[in-house]
Amino acid sequence: MKTKPLFFWSIVSLAAACALLSSRVAGQGRLGPNLPPEGVVRVWHASPTLTDLKSLHFYVLAPLGEDAVVPLDARDSYDPEGGPLVFEWSELDEGEHRIGDSPLILSGFRGDDDSSVHRLKLLVVDQGGERDVVEFKLTVLAPEAIVEDLADYLSEPATSHLAVRHRMVRALRSAQAAFTLGKAGARRGSIELALFLNLARTHPGALGDAGNQRYTLGIAEELLHVVRGSRHPLPPGSEGFHPRPVSGDVGRGSAGEFRSPAPGGDPR
Repeated sequence: MKTKPLFFWSIVSLAAACALLSSRVAGQGRLGPNLPPEGVVRVWHASPTLTDLKSLHFYVLAPLGEDAVVPLDARDSYDPEGGPLVFEWSELDEGEHRIGDSPLILSGFRGDDDSSVHRLKLLVVDQGGERDVVEFKLTVLAPEAIVEDLADYLSEPATSHLAVRHRMVRALRSAQAAFTLGKAGARRGSIELALFLNLARTHPGALGDAGNQRYTLGIAEELLHVVRGSRHPLPPGSEGFHPRPVSGDVGRGSAGEFRSPAPGGDPR
């Protein structure tokens, strides 16, 4: 049996090393099959009082007389191999239709009709074709609907704090009537809502048990912040970017994507 020359084994070793290097490059530094990406959804301005992160059901309070313009953020999504990702946002309410293809988009939703609960989907695809889908819900609540629900709750029969509850309900009904006027009723509604909050903080027992107290105070404080016209800041990292409508004005089913400004400062 002849012994293979030394240069033969050197060539074999070199070929094996090249094959290993190629497999690592193709797999972004790891051996084995391509792993799917992980889609992560963040809904900016979601209510901390109402949002249920376990079921991915987000709640947003709409400004008076306006649609809620909500930043949808998938920038925390990742590929285990560290490769680039492709994004697609869709709304599933009336069949599936795309509302954006950037990791961060602005989308407008109404909260004044039966379509205030929206079913949405994020699709994330890596360069190897593996994908991840995240479906979630977004409920948009109008200010007048929130105070109406609070007033209805406090109007239920009770065995204590009757006088205080009556004053709370009266303030909430007045706020509801003002909020139905839109921005024209913002000042009056804010005063009545602040009066309710003052009563609620002074007499928390009138709100029910500890859970109801946290819920009622939390949502009322959030709502007061919204109706007073406090603007939510844009998400970090979007400085210098311009929200741009994809189709028509901001409204139900419309969206804008953050795009870099063109040279000279004008958005393309």
